[in-house]
Amino acid sequence: MTLSMKRLFLFGLLCLPILLAAQTEYRFTGTYMGKSTTGLRTIKLDMEVLQSGKWKWMHKAVISTGVNLDMATVESDTNYDARSWKDLMADAEIKGLYTHFMDNYLQRIDATDLTKMNTEENKTNNTITLDRTAQVLTVQARGVEGDKSIWIDICSLDNQYYVMYNKAIMPYSANLFDLSTVRLKPADYIVKVTPNKGEAFSGKISIY
Repeated sequence: MTLSMKRLFLFGLLCLPILLAAQTEYRFTGTYMGKSTTGLRTIKLDMEVLQSGKWKWMHKAVISTGVNLDMATVESDTNYDARSWKDLMADAEIKGLYTHFMDNYLQRIDATDLTKMNTEENKTNNTITLDRTAQVLTVQARGVEGDKSIWIDICSLDNQYYVMYNKAIMPYSANLFDLSTVRLKPADYIVKVTPNKGEAFSGKISIY
């Protein structure tokens, strides 16, 4: 390796924290409220954004929807309406996260057999661990070529609760994420990690 290449490599290492921090991180928390008499699924949704190391509210709403998310009825909680629903859905990144969250949650809610969805998979090269004393969930994702981000979906096995994070990752790196479980209520959960390029993996945790 030449001197210039070494300098470039060192520069890349120094820039790694900046690159990882460049992506805005969001947390979506859902509570399933059941079905209406007309069969609409109702979900209480909290949206937060990570700013200066702290999670801050963006929006709280109750969403009732059928198959088509575009036809969903959204009742916003004006006490926490930091950003209007219209503004949120005009943001391509946030709308993409919302669509992922709702599609996955509704798929689970509608499933007649959750066995496959609740089965751990591909844990050989990736890890999901829980420190019950510190109440910290640690996810390690090994990025492959082309990986830039992951979704971390944490859903209770009975579908009552669902928390989703988006995180930036680097390829060829064992990315480590410590997630506070303060948002998780007592339950058994399946944690699924989905990179934008690499293979998805999942594991189970219990909060009691």
